[in-house]
Amino acid sequence: MKSVIDQFRASLPFSYNLAAKAAVVSNDRALWASDAGCAASMARSVAAARDFFGTRWQMGDVSISNDPDRGATHVCQLTAVAPLRDNTWGVMRANLPDVGGWCPGGYSPQAIDRWAEGARFEPAKLFLAGKVRREVADLLSLNSRTPMATRRVALALAEAVLKLEAADAYAADLARARAAIASKRGTGSAAITTPAGIAGPGEIAVRTESKGGKLAIEVKAPAVSPAPINLGEAASRDIVLSAVASALGLELQSGALVELVDIKLGGLLAARVPACVGIGRETSGAALYAACTRALGGKGSAWRMGDAAGEVDWSTGQLSAKSVAALLAAERQVNA
Repeated sequence: MKSVIDQFRASLPFSYNLAAKAAVVSNDRALWASDAGCAASMARSVAAARDFFGTRWQMGDVSISNDPDRGATHVCQLTAVAPLRDNTWGVMRANLPDVGGWCPGGYSPQAIDRWAEGARFEPAKLFLAGKVRREVADLLSLNSRTPMATRRVALALAEAVLKLEAADAYAADLARARAAIASKRGTGSAAITTPAGIAGPGEIAVRTESKGGKLAIEVKAPAVSPAPINLGEAASRDIVLSAVASALGLELQSGALVELVDIKLGGLLAARVPACVGIGRETSGAALYAACTRALGGKGSAWRMGDAAGEVDWSTGQLSAKSVAALLAAERQVNA
């Protein structure tokens, strides 16, 4: 799986943060992932694509989407889903340089809802039986300041997801994770830090308890905010699982924690379209991570997952000027 990600990155000439991740999901929902912290949203993306198209699948089909109600964690993150051999499904995602909205990369305090961040794509098949559907590729290009670069990333992503294979790590990861969560119990909280000009809504509180071989995590959060600091449920679940893995010292090659951790979310951590926005990861998401790690006895330090296409400038709430320049430069790098 790592080799496929490495090949995907090497096939592209861009300097911005692709944040590529991959996973394979079986029909019985077992999941192998390149990063345990992306397991929840990856599983959601596969389920959403399969539900959307029903039985209308064949080998070589690749569905793409950036919809946060279907597993995406921010607007410029494109997820590709494809059927593989042995009743498994491949899923791979990476950052696009731009899909419209106020600013390249999708992050802006002016983007108070999902519509202002950029174009929203429900599942559509970019590949049909291994052949590119031009109309879908054109749709991506026409909604981007970097049409050629956006198209290049999407096509490379679709080609890469068809190469994925499952790894034999699920059973071992499940046993190690189950042992690590035994007898865990605690509470933790963290205030939500926001960019200049956006008032902080309060704090996030977490309670954890190990029972029945699973870890129950209950999260209390402020109500959905009119400010652009809300987060979709799939992204929030990823953050919780990432915090659990880090706090317990687990380096997993599968989504075993999805099976073992019961997560109860609400408020601005389970916002629906259009309220959930990308900067919610860097604000409410960072507080969620800190509160979870504190509840589990970890350091609870400030956190940035690094899934954005660049660095956030906290004086503006946008991606830094350097990061934006790297995104726009991608268009020139296509034919360099």
